[in-house]
Amino acid sequence: MLMLLWISRLDFLKQDANWDLLNYHAYNPLALLRGYLFTDFHPAGPGSYLTPIQDLLWWPLISWVPAPIATAVLVAIQVSIFIPVGLIIRTLVPTITRPRALAIGMMGAFGAMMMSELETTMGDIAPAVLLAWALCLLLPSTAPQAIRAERRAIVAGLLVGGAVALKFTVVYLFPGFLVFVIALAMAGKWRSAALFFLASATVAIILCAPWAIVL
Repeated sequence: MLMLLWISRLDFLKQDANWDLLNYHAYNPLALLRGYLFTDFHPAGPGSYLTPIQDLLWWPLISWVPAPIATAVLVAIQVSIFIPVGLIIRTLVPTITRPRALAIGMMGAFGAMMMSELETTMGDIAPAVLLAWALCLLLPSTAPQAIRAERRAIVAGLLVGGAVALKFTVVYLFPGFLVFVIALAMAGKWRSAALFFLASATVAIILCAPWAIVL
């Protein structure tokens, strides 16, 4: 109910204008595409040099799509995090039914961060959605008789690498995912552990390396 009430109070007719968007989320893709990046110096502080991948994805949405549709798309992507969170709860507590787990996931996902960034282009929730799905895929893979554990590990690695590319500060969560690599290895799933590590590192390097070279 709290989430529904909060969504109902959003101004779907208003264009997103959060401080980060005005400061660098809108500037970075424009500077990259029009060449300003190589002439302007430190225009928005350190934020000027964050990887622009997520900004490039949001820029067409906020620039060319009518505000009500753009806001609806943003909210739908952000709120969808309750699905992997609910499935994670279902994996950890098998006695809970899936509908109840999803309901709990919605309550758990709708915290202070979601309330402060919902409907905005601030770049924390989108990587979190990818990380939640990665965790959702990895958890069942640690079971002794896990089905398609290697495929799950590869897809989870791709999602983690993509999340790092969307926002580099996601790297600080690496120790947590390293625990899963160790858990997979201790469960005798060395191949799954290696595939997860290689997939995540490869995607992060491929997506971030061009930006690092340009800088």
